[in-house]
Amino acid sequence: MTLFLNKETVTSDMSDNALLAYVALRHAMSDSIALVGKSTTKMYVSSEQLCYNLTGNIAAGYLSMINKGISELQAREMITLEDAGKYGLIFDVEKLYLDTKKQYFVMIEEREVRKILNCEQITYCNKRVSLMRYFIALISTFDNSASFEYGAGKIGHMTIDFIAAQAHTSLRTAKRYNDELSDMQIIYIYRTNDKLVVDGKLKQIKNTYSRYKDKDICINFGENSESQGYIHQVVIPRKNKEQADRNRSLGAKYNALLNWHTDGREYKYDEDTIREVYRYVDNKNKQLNELISEKEEECKRVGKISESEQKYLDGLKEQLRDLDFLEEYKPIPAKDKTQEVWGDPLPVDDWSDEELLYYLDQL
Repeated sequence: MTLFLNKETVTSDMSDNALLAYVALRHAMSDSIALVGKSTTKMYVSSEQLCYNLTGNIAAGYLSMINKGISELQAREMITLEDAGKYGLIFDVEKLYLDTKKQYFVMIEEREVRKILNCEQITYCNKRVSLMRYFIALISTFDNSASFEYGAGKIGHMTIDFIAAQAHTSLRTAKRYNDELSDMQIIYIYRTNDKLVVDGKLKQIKNTYSRYKDKDICINFGENSESQGYIHQVVIPRKNKEQADRNRSLGAKYNALLNWHTDGREYKYDEDTIREVYRYVDNKNKQLNELISEKEEECKRVGKISESEQKYLDGLKEQLRDLDFLEEYKPIPAKDKTQEVWGDPLPVDDWSDEELLYYLDQL
């Protein structure tokens, strides 16, 4: 069974309780629970009916959430309580009807909802409902176009920050939900290997999402996007020759200072030059440490690290330079100190880890 949900409703700031009650009522408005007469908008239903028809069981946690959610939907004037019977309530659900020709909507499958709400790996009912809410929000970001060029309405490529905002959750929680839904084989995520250099820092390009059953479409779309630059264009800063020569000179001067320090000899550069060397190496170390932290966090989240990823990490760590012996020359930044000029962006295709390491080595 396919459920049609109002996109504005499922991405609103309503509570998880209200969202569960809304989904349960939209499910009940199908043929599973008959309305009171064919021409009326009134429904006689109990929270037990709503819970069982949606989840396939009557869990106390869900019953409590549905009852609280019904009260919130009433307060929001989305449903109206007409009468109370011994075993159920009569609601007017006119405002829950959806005009798919005029309103934006999200389609989810009954089996998807049940799989999430009966997930044994997640102990608490409220956690499952939060995961369901995130899944619905994620699906709501899929491209509406029927054109195969855009994924035929089966893929999405919004940023995880935007998806998290639609689900009213944190970025950290959104990343965890992505992993959980992927492990359950409800969604598929094409994680691009492309990176974007912004202000001298490598940033990962946004992912492409689909339902797990549509993973082939997701993979093809993601690969084509990388090769054709359909979604994005990977750029890398291009320094002019003067800047590149200056960096190489500062790198050579650092090596000379290290050798003089190791041999116990006097430094042959003036204080301003040594401070400039310190600033250059310190900035490079900061960039490298950010990349190392991002990659280690990514591997920790996945729970494993490949041989190529370990090689990439080792390469970054090998480029870190010791500055303890130059601590007394640590420059005090001036308030009017300007940022380093990076130059015009240079479009490139796919960059391997080796190419990225080489680039960083030239900084």
